[in-house]
Amino acid sequence: MVDSPLTTLWEHWELVRTPGVYISYNHMWSGGPLTLLSQYVAGISPLEAGYTLFQVMPRMGPLRHIEATVASVRGAIELTLDRKEGVFNMDVRVPETTQALLAVPRAGESVQLNGRVAWRAGAASAELPPGVTFIDADAEYVRFRVPAGRWQAQSR
Repeated sequence: MVDSPLTTLWEHWELVRTPGVYISYNHMWSGGPLTLLSQYVAGISPLEAGYTLFQVMPRMGPLRHIEATVASVRGAIELTLDRKEGVFNMDVRVPETTQALLAVPRAGESVQLNGRVAWRAGAASAELPPGVTFIDADAEYVRFRVPAGRWQAQSR
């Protein structure tokens, strides 16, 4: 099971490929927590059918590092989150033909997207990366709508 390319825990120990034999590759005792972790802790959740638009709004609690991959019909959504003293890093892959609402946790008064200042001291930058729209900011998050691609956000 550990060496398998499958990404969940199986219902049976052996990989059965016999026609007519029922087998699940995502047993419910791990399927429920996996959904909770990806949607609520990592914060990846669909906003439109088929993940055409999805949200990344992490709620890390005391965790300092999270890696998550969510398989969608439009491709894998890959996410890495790191939090250190005064700095939060988010690296997310947004599949082709999708868009994401990124809610970047505030670690200070500045947010960069792909190395460019996107928000500082309560105001969005006049020169956001191409295709990026500033949505809003509150005491916890700074939100942007981003197109397909790889996005690296840093809050400090």
